[in-house]
Amino acid sequence: VRAAEKAGVPKGDDVIAIAGAYPKGMPMYYFARGLKGKKGTVVELVLLREERRVLVVRVKRTLRD
Repeated sequence: VRAAEKAGVPKGDDVIAIAGAYPKGMPMYYFARGLKGKKGTVVELVLLREERRVLVVRVKRTLRD
């Protein structure tokens, strides 16, 4: 099971914002940087599910590089 799925983000969801930043058109490293942080902290994601439903989820970070 993917870490994202454990956090309630199933395969197929599109991330449209991370912690208030909109990654569309941004390089992938910038997008990934928004997900990284201190273990145990929370990041807010805005998801688009099935191309019509917008969800806001708060995900607890479990890994740190």
